[in-house]
Amino acid sequence: MANYLYNDDNIDDLVDIEAEYKIILAGDSTVGKTTLFKKIISGQFAEKNISTIGMDKRKFDLEIKVEENGKEVQKKISIVLEDTAGQERYHALTKTYFQGAHGILLLYNITNKKTFENLNKWIKLINENANTSGKDKEPLIFLMGTKSDIAEESPEKRQVEESDARVFCTQKGLIWKGECSSKDFTNEKYKQMFSEFAAEIWEKFKSNIRERLTVSTLHKKKIKKKKKCCGKK
Repeated sequence: MANYLYNDDNIDDLVDIEAEYKIILAGDSTVGKTTLFKKIISGQFAEKNISTIGMDKRKFDLEIKVEENGKEVQKKISIVLEDTAGQERYHALTKTYFQGAHGILLLYNITNKKTFENLNKWIKLINENANTSGKDKEPLIFLMGTKSDIAEESPEKRQVEESDARVFCTQKGLIWKGECSSKDFTNEKYKQMFSEFAAEIWEKFKSNIRERLTVSTLHKKKIKKKKKCCGKK
């Protein structure tokens, strides 16, 4: 994913960034949030990861295509992706990270029915803590099943059918994003996936973007960077 991750070293490229969106990974501790997060950020797949305590986050930018005044135009968007703890004992801490989120990528393990049944708890947690200032500011919730590689290799291990997940999305007003495998996902697929997320978020929040990057903000970052380079504090 290094082809479109960025940091302060290429801050000059951010002048054209038009909006910054916060997307949270949510779901039980066994759904593979951290594995997915690390694959997106580093491009590396790890069979085992230490469970996230609290939150980990990274920022990257990408270009999306949206319709504006009847024409298709390109927009540069910054994504702040946050990986949250899935264990119940950390929910008191995790729920604070939902505040101000534009999108939630809610995950369940298709080989573990309990993680699917627990989606109702996660939706309740999100609805109670994400935004309370009106429906127009509620985050979009995307639903995705994980561990599809396991189900493909051993079909008998599948415990949640895709058709059940689609029905659940219709009932709960979620956006279905299919099933995935962190092991098999390529950088381009991740880029396409988050471009789609960002485009749908843009469509909802384009007239009410809660955090917009400005030239003034970027100018301050450049000044700070120059001082750092010169050895000044």
